[in-house]
This record gives sequence, C-alpha cells and structure tokens, in this order.
Amino acid sequence: MLNKLRIGQKLLLAPGLVLVLLTMLSAAAYYGMVRQNASLEHMVQVRAARLQAVADVAGEARFAHANAYQLLAWVNGSFAQNRLMALTADIGRRHTAIGDKLGRFAQSAEADERAPIEASQAALASYRKAVGETIEMASVDQSIATNSMQKAEQQFVALDAELTRLAQLEKKMSEDAHAAAKAEFRSLGLSMAGLVLLSIGLSLAVTMLVRRSMLAGINSIARTVGELAEGRLDAPPLQAKGRDEIDDTARALDHTIARLNAALHSVMNAVRSIDTASQEIASGNLDLSTRTEMQAGSLEQTASTMETLTTAVKDNASNARQASELSATAAQLAARGGQAVQQAVTTMESIQASSRKIVEIIGVIDGISFQTNILALNA
Repeated sequence: MLNKLRIGQKLLLAPGLVLVLLTMLSAAAYYGMVRQNASLEHMVQVRAARLQAVADVAGEARFAHANAYQLLAWVNGSFAQNRLMALTADIGRRHTAIGDKLGRFAQSAEADERAPIEASQAALASYRKAVGETIEMASVDQSIATNSMQKAEQQFVALDAELTRLAQLEKKMSEDAHAAAKAEFRSLGLSMAGLVLLSIGLSLAVTMLVRRSMLAGINSIARTVGELAEGRLDAPPLQAKGRDEIDDTARALDHTIARLNAALHSVMNAVRSIDTASQEIASGNLDLSTRTEMQAGSLEQTASTMETLTTAVKDNASNARQASELSATAAQLAARGGQAVQQAVTTMESIQASSRKIVEIIGVIDGISFQTNILALNA
C-alpha cells in the first residue's frame, strides 16, 4: 500500500492517522463525559431524590403518628371541638399525602423497589385503618381508644420498618449507582489510556513503516550511486515498483545506467576500431620507414652515381677539349692521313656514348627526385 503513495501522502499519513485517532479519542471522551453526566444526574435527580423522598415519607409518617397521640391527649384534655377536628383533618391529609407519594414511587419504581413499596402501602393502609378506629373510639371511651392506639402503634412499627427497609434499599441503590458510576469512570479512564497508547503505538508503527519504506529506496539509490562513482556499472537494477518520487528517481537512475552502459559499449567498440587502425598505421609506418631507408640507400647510390657522372662529365669535357684540339690538329694535320681521322671518329663515338649515359643518369635522378618529393609529402 505504501508503494502506491507519493512522498507527500506518506508524510501526511502519520499525522492524518494521529488526527483520526485524536478524533476518536475526543469522541470517546465526549461519550464518557455524557455517560458520567447521565450517571451523576441519575444519582442526584433519581437516587438522591428518591432517598430524600423516602426519608420525607418516613418523617411524615412519624409526624402524623405523633399527631395521633397528640389528638388522644387533646381528647382527654377536653380541648375545643374545632381544634380536635382540625388536627384530625391534618392527620388525614398527612396520611393521604404519604399514600400519594408511595403511589408515585410505585409508578416509577424499579423491580427491586416494588416489593418494599407494596409492603409499605399495605402497612400504611392497616395503620390508617387502626388510627381511624382509634380516633372514632376516642370520642366514646378513652380506655378503649388507648387499647386501639396500642394496635395502631404496632401497625406504625410495621409501617416504619417497611419505610426503613425501603430507605435502606434506596440507600443501597444509591451506593450501587455511585459504585457503578465510579467503575464506569475507572473503565472510561482505562479506555482513554488504552486509546492514547493505541494512538501512540499506531502513530509510531505508521511512522516507522513510512521511514523504512522511504529509507529502503534512498539506501538502494545511494548504494547504486556509490557503485557508479567507483566505476562499477554492473550493479543490478533497482527494480522500483512504487509510485513515489524516490521510485521515480530509482527508475531514472536505472535508465541512466543502461544508457551509460550502451554508450560505453559504443566507445569500447570505437576504441577497438581505433586500436586496429593504429596497428595498421604502425605497420604502414614500419613499411614507410623501410621504404625510406631503401630510398636513402638509393639516394646514396644516386649521389655516388652523380659523383661518378660528374667525373665522367669532367672527363668528357676534357675529352671534348682534347677532341677540339685534335680536330684542330686534325684540320691542320688532315693531310696526315686516315689514322688521325680514324682516331677522331673513335673519340666522337666515345663522346656520344658518354652523352647517352649522362641522359640516362639524369632520368634516374629525375625519378629519384619525384619519389623523394612523394615521400616528403607522405611524411
């Protein structure tokens, strides 16, 4: 997957993951705050309110029970009838209020609360009945009313016990709600710590993966460049398969090395051709040197021939002078006979042969000069 990402995307991967994890962490923290708020609201608005309501009901029952004893005392004291009726009505209102509160409790009660609430309602009904009978008898016979009040006292003790049991249950449920909220807070804290550690671990893991992915390509390029700097062009290709800038550089480097190898092979072939041509040139130079030495020998022979020719020319000139002298002498001595003429003819033939030899030597000299000029131009 990392091979398909560009460098910018790889560098943004770890921060993006951190942002996602931070968002999840914030959402979890918000959820935890909502749950804690709900738990606090449940404890304050439900459990504490119900506990306070049970305490109020118990207080109202005790106060109403005290009013019942007060009513009996007022009956014995011959208090005014209107005060007795007012106190009786107040006791009835308190009992009705207690019954209404227990009825509202029963409507919103949980499964564990229903049994003690129903028992309290039953005990309240029995107690109200006993108190009503006591109030009715108090106006007739005080002793009977006292005995009836003892029965009402027993009913009140049962009602108070049920209300106390309900209060203890409400207290226990409040403590359980507090313990549950505390445990939930602890669980939330552990979950948040786990999410933080998970975020750090995932961030480090993604960072290390991105680092290893990038360094692998960079190290491969560095090794190839190092081998290229040392003159080794037989390094294996990088074979980059990713789509980021590092793999693009690796592919470009492979292409460059391939082109460089092709260029070096071309240069090596050219060098081989140049070496062959150099060997041929060296062989030609050796042949030229040999021919030059031969030409030098020929020139030495030509020089020797020229010296001989010069001597011959001098001799011919001397012979010519002699011939001229002899011709003069022959002219003068023409009369001397055929022997002198024959000698002159022989001398002229010798001169003619020498002239032909001079012409041949001059031709040879011209050929040697032409070859010398060609050799000089080749050199």
